[in-house]
Amino acid sequence: MTEDAAAEWLAVAASELSGYLRISVEAGLSDARQRCTHHGQIVPHVIKYMEASNTWRLGKPLERRLPGNGRAKALPSPQAQAIIGQATRALTRHPGHAD
Repeated sequence: MTEDAAAEWLAVAASELSGYLRISVEAGLSDARQRCTHHGQIVPHVIKYMEASNTWRLGKPLERRLPGNGRAKALPSPQAQAIIGQATRALTRHPGHAD
């Protein structure tokens, strides 16, 4: 693998593993060093290792925290939904009307 290809692969691997708990990634990488024979096996192996070692997940995906992914956006209140619905209906009744 050329130096440029290795740098590109490393950037992709880092992106794929970012957001997971550092200790889990480090444990998975440690195991991958002993078991993987090709660089293309590393990221899938690490993710499988993390999933297998976190049995408390009960089948749910691993938690991954990425920037901007911290809080879920709240749905509008029923009153706000009603106002949005009224405005939408008014616009569809008078499509040619503009302020």
